[in-house]
Amino acid sequence: MAPVCPLGNHRGWTLNAVPRSPWLNKGMVGIGTPFWTWQISISALSAILGAQAVSAMRSTSKPEEIPLSARRRLVNRPNTHKRPSSGKSNRIAKVVTLPVSPEFDDPKGRTRAAGAARRRIKGATSPHDLRKQVDIACQQQIADASIIGAAIQVCGYNQWWNTLLRIRSLSKEMKICLGPIVRNQYITALARSASGKKFGIIPERQQELLRLGKEAWDEIEPAQDSDTFNSGLGAALKLCAVANEPTALSWAIELWEWACIQSFQVNALGYSQYVGVLESYRMYDHVDRMIAESGVATWTNV
Repeated sequence: MAPVCPLGNHRGWTLNAVPRSPWLNKGMVGIGTPFWTWQISISALSAILGAQAVSAMRSTSKPEEIPLSARRRLVNRPNTHKRPSSGKSNRIAKVVTLPVSPEFDDPKGRTRAAGAARRRIKGATSPHDLRKQVDIACQQQIADASIIGAAIQVCGYNQWWNTLLRIRSLSKEMKICLGPIVRNQYITALARSASGKKFGIIPERQQELLRLGKEAWDEIEPAQDSDTFNSGLGAALKLCAVANEPTALSWAIELWEWACIQSFQVNALGYSQYVGVLESYRMYDHVDRMIAESGVATWTNV
C-alpha cells in the first residue's frame, strides 16, 4: 500500500497526500502534481464542486437576509406565487417570488466572475462596508448588473437611502446596463428606504420618491416576461402608495391602465398592490367596485 500523509480534516472528510501512482483507494479521486496526489472522496468532491457551481450564480437574497416583516409576508403567500430556489429547479423556495434557478432565469447581466463579490455584498453590515465591496468589484472590473442589483437589495432591506442613491449614481457613471430586473429592485428599494429605522416615513425622502422612480421606469426597457412585468408593476405601485401625493396617484392609475392592455396578464399580486394604492388614497368606492366586479377573486387573499 502506498504511504499516506494526512493533511487535515474538514467537515467530516479527510484530505490525504500520497505519492503519485496509478493506485487510488476505492471511492477516492486524486487531484495533484507529478509527484503527489491529493486524495479526496468522490462524494466530498462532488459536494464541493456542486456548492461552487450553485453559489457562483446566486444573486438572490437568502431568508436570513430579508427583514422579518417582509419574510413573514412572503412565507404566508400561497405556493402558487413562489418559485424554484437558486439552483434547485424542483424545490420551491419560501421567500422567492421570481424565478432564480439557472434553469428558468435569464443570466443576462450576471457573470460567474462576480459570484464571490455578490456574496460579500449581501453580507455587508454597514453602508461603509457595502460601498467598500462595490468599489473593490469596480476596481477588479467585474462590476455588472448583478453587483448593482445585490447592492441595491441590501440598501433597501437596511433602509440605507444615501447609499442607495450613490450606488445608482455609480451605475450611471460606469455605464452599466441595468435591465428590468434591477430596475424593479431599485424601485422596491426606494419605497423601503423612504422610512427611517425608528421614525417612519422621512418627508425629505418621500418627496423624492416619484421623481426617482419614474426616472428609472422610463430609462430602462420594458420587461420581456410575465414574472418581471408583474414584479415591476407591483414595485411601481408600492412606490406610488408610499409617495402619498396626487401626482403619484395619477401615475398609479396610468400604470394600471397601461398594464391592463399589455400582452402579459396582471397576476394576483398586482391586483392586491393596486388595491393597496387605492386604499392608501382613501378611494374606497373604487376598491369595492373592483371586488364586486371580480366576484370571488383569489387576489383578495394575497
